[in-house]
Amino acid sequence: MTVATLRYTTITALALLVILGSLSVCEFIIEEEVPRIRSLNVRDREFIMAHMNTTKGVYSNFKEEECWDELQTTLLILDKVCPEVSEWVRDRYANGKIVWEKENSGTYAKYDYINKELTFNRISFMENDGIKASILAHEFRHSRQKFTKFYRSVVACMICREPRTILVENDAYLFEKRVVIAIFLGRNDL
Repeated sequence: MTVATLRYTTITALALLVILGSLSVCEFIIEEEVPRIRSLNVRDREFIMAHMNTTKGVYSNFKEEECWDELQTTLLILDKVCPEVSEWVRDRYANGKIVWEKENSGTYAKYDYINKELTFNRISFMENDGIKASILAHEFRHSRQKFTKFYRSVVACMICREPRTILVENDAYLFEKRVVIAIFLGRNDL
């Protein structure tokens, strides 16, 4: 290895460490907003349980209007548990930022950080409304993650040559599970 190659490699490695370090400092200084999950009273719990299995399953035509209608009960559940999520989904729809994916891609949904689009897969409609609500909560959490996590995952992918989704997925899974506990157990103390 030549001296120039060694110097280039060293400078590049140091630059990446500085970038990753500054991103970590940004994450520490700029807190991410995590929405509060509401406590449910008995009436809210009864409402949720009465509306939990209203899924019709949009299997045939998969038209946008049918898909949106199918999500309405899910959004009513989210209105009770975490209204910020249901407001966000309604906003995505109003702004044409929901993509209805017909082919099974292996994921229920995904959030495109760059285009600010929510993609909802056809297989999601086979789940009950409580599970669909948790799926939407997971993607909502991704939409609220700061740019630093997104860039750290990109840089980690460049360095390791494989995706490091754990950097962005941990927060989303934690929030999703908190919503599941609120919906199915009526608790918000986690």
